[in-house]
Amino acid sequence: MEDRVNAVCDLLMGAAFADKELHEAERTTVEKHLATLMPDGELGAELTKRIASFSAEGFDAASVAANFSEDSKADRMALLEIVASVHAADEEYDLAEDDYLMAVASALGLSADDVGAHALDYEVESLKDSMAKLRPSPPPIPNR
Repeated sequence: MEDRVNAVCDLLMGAAFADKELHEAERTTVEKHLATLMPDGELGAELTKRIASFSAEGFDAASVAANFSEDSKADRMALLEIVASVHAADEEYDLAEDDYLMAVASALGLSADDVGAHALDYEVESLKDSMAKLRPSPPPIPNR
């Protein structure tokens, strides 16, 4: 059980740092979720230390998430929802957070359809095309 809690902790902290910035609301959300996994509802010194010392540099979310790939789909979806809630905690949405969520979903064996409303609803190439259409045309060549 402890290994799974540590893995969940790392996934949630990875989510908190996905945009390269840890907000207090994200840290609080991570702590709240982890406390519900503990029998006494308390994080304890070891888990508190793990949160404080987490480093996003070199963290491989896909590798950690793969530990849950054999869980039921409902359990994997629940984990993904918890990860998404960490992103939502700071009420800021970032493409890096979305990429993180999609990487975790893929490692959990979930499809983009499974991610659904948890991911930003966009298509980068479609947005680029739309922006290109809005770009002003060059001025006409003057008649001589």
